[in-house]
Amino acid sequence: MECHWDEAATAVIIGNMSAPSSSRLRLECLGHTFRSNSSAELTCALLGHYCKRHESVKTAIDAMLAELSGKFALIVLHEREPGTLYCLHHGEPLAIGIGIGEHGVSARAESLLQITDRFVWLEEDDTARVRADAFQVWDGSGEEVKRDIVNYVPSLGRSNSNGSHSPCL
Repeated sequence: MECHWDEAATAVIIGNMSAPSSSRLRLECLGHTFRSNSSAELTCALLGHYCKRHESVKTAIDAMLAELSGKFALIVLHEREPGTLYCLHHGEPLAIGIGIGEHGVSARAESLLQITDRFVWLEEDDTARVRADAFQVWDGSGEEVKRDIVNYVPSLGRSNSNGSHSPCL
């Protein structure tokens, strides 16, 4: 798990990710200086690059996503939208914990059991916007979708809803 701020300290990305070296080279040609070989630093630089070009944080995130590769589960915070988390899922588990007046995000449902036993597991290539009192989910094609809220069952070590089970990792 890595955490990195963008160059202007306007956004932070937390997660496991991989971005291609061609993205690094392109940003270096545009004048960006990297302090490490960290994928988190490169991913944050990509987000900063697209936030300069797009007014919407969601649009900038969508553009950044087009350049990421491999498995990742990311959480993005940006100063343009205080109190908002963006969550991105590709190959790594990520769940939104649905509390009363608060929501949380984690790869492990157990880490959110202090606030809730109700979860939405993001599906492959989903992006979510999470606030204390609401959340939205978009699928990989950019369409807003509704995902089932499931209850965590500790004895099973997983979440369930009407007999169907999602893994709790």
